[in-house]
Amino acid sequence: MSMRRIATCVLGLSLSLASLAHAAAGERNVAGKGYKIGFAAYMMGQEWYQNIAAGAQARADELGVELRVADCNNDSNTQVSAIENFLIQQVDAVIVSPVDVNTLGTVVAEATADGVKVVAESNMIPGAVTRVGQSDKDSGKKAGAWYAGYAKENNITPRILILGYKALDNCRARVEGFKEALDEAGIDYEVKIEVDGGFREASLKAATGALTAHPDINCIFGINDDSTLGAVAAVRSANLDESGIVAIIYGLEGAAGRAALQEGGIYAAGLSMFPEFVGAACVDAAVAALEGEDLPENYASPTVVIPAADFSAFFIEEDGAYLVNFAAVRGLE
Repeated sequence: MSMRRIATCVLGLSLSLASLAHAAAGERNVAGKGYKIGFAAYMMGQEWYQNIAAGAQARADELGVELRVADCNNDSNTQVSAIENFLIQQVDAVIVSPVDVNTLGTVVAEATADGVKVVAESNMIPGAVTRVGQSDKDSGKKAGAWYAGYAKENNITPRILILGYKALDNCRARVEGFKEALDEAGIDYEVKIEVDGGFREASLKAATGALTAHPDINCIFGINDDSTLGAVAAVRSANLDESGIVAIIYGLEGAAGRAALQEGGIYAAGLSMFPEFVGAACVDAAVAALEGEDLPENYASPTVVIPAADFSAFFIEEDGAYLVNFAAVRGLE
């Protein structure tokens, strides 16, 4: 991508995030107040967190706020240390994507005692001023309702492989919502096996075993991009007939998931969480708290099921990258 196109994309991202933020939190002028915000990211190796950080940075730049990012690399001790370091650096607020909520009580209490505002991303943390993200159960229900309709329309009796991640509340809620929607639709279905995914290689391994034990599986539901992508890699490694399998992605977190849905075929639909929006909203929530505004317990961000045929309505291809169509996403609010 040329430097001019990069600048254009960044400008468009900043303006779009600004529009979202202004709609959610009102116009504010905090440039010059010197606010410093730390972001203790769950794992920057995942595109979800990379794009949250990109969206947060764009919004921070637009507001004139300093953002510092720490990669906690899926390690709860590293995350506690990262937050402690932010406190030593005298940040004004901390955004936390919790690795393990149970390990954060002491450091969050310390932050609160120091007057530092703590914003939770995805999973609520006791003591945080708000949680930013979508309703994971409701979003899971959206995915389940879409698939129930698809199954009815195509006379499919679903035999489902679910790749969840039981360690996190939000991932469990996604699976719960997916199943609940199938139940409410009144269709005849069977969850053949439910295993832990979460990461590409773990999902590939788990799905390989699941497909060997249950070769009649005809639906794959993963709780994030890596889960579904790993499972489809297992399908392809086993040379199974892809035309008889529907794969549903949850997240569309970045390039890999978005490219898969654009490909279509086995990838029939994706529940998009638009992480760039989440990052912007995290910064807005932190700044709103610092400005003394009352915040809701949950600071909502939009989600929608996107069938493969509708991919171009929400994502714009630009030199091999798939950029969010923010105007379309704002229309969901």
